[in-house]
Amino acid sequence: MIKDPRRRRRVAYGLMTIGAILLLLAPENAWIGITAIVVGIVLEAIGVRIAHSG
Repeated sequence: MIKDPRRRRRVAYGLMTIGAILLLLAPENAWIGITAIVVGIVLEAIGVRIAHSG
């Protein structure tokens, strides 16, 4: 795990940003869209967990 709080915060915000972009750009009614949404949600959850850990 990342011990430096500044680096951990940057990684968390980066993951949350990538997750949000994937959620916004996911096409409707397509398997690739469902996959992008799932990956986006997972990245958001990881980012939030990293931001709140410590």
